[in-house]
Amino acid sequence: MYSLITYGFPLILVAFEWGLKYIMKVENTSFAGPALAAAALSFLMPLTKPKVLQMNIPGHPNSFLTTTRDSQVVGLTWILVFVFLFLWAGSCFLTTEQPIRKLWVLDMPLAIGGAVYVVSLIMTWAKEKL
Repeated sequence: MYSLITYGFPLILVAFEWGLKYIMKVENTSFAGPALAAAALSFLMPLTKPKVLQMNIPGHPNSFLTTTRDSQVVGLTWILVFVFLFLWAGSCFLTTEQPIRKLWVLDMPLAIGGAVYVVSLIMTWAKEKL
């Protein structure tokens, strides 16, 4: 339940903000895309720290071990952080256009933010399984 609340919290915030704007009769959903992209980046940053295996190596008191898989995930995470920063910026930029571009039925900023958010959740799940 803790994980559901932690990883679902950005969606809860988006829902509350949507409800607030609905009550205030403000027609604007463009905030959701950049918000989800920012949340995705915040989920990725802890994944850049390698998991340290508890082993003593004689003659190397300050060394640590990690798995090859974890090292690959950390490298991929840094690449995703870089790419997601540009996607977040693009999502922010697209919110300034009127009318907002659509991708099928979704606003383009929301589609970008949602996709980035889902990828960050997958990466978080993958890192936890290592």
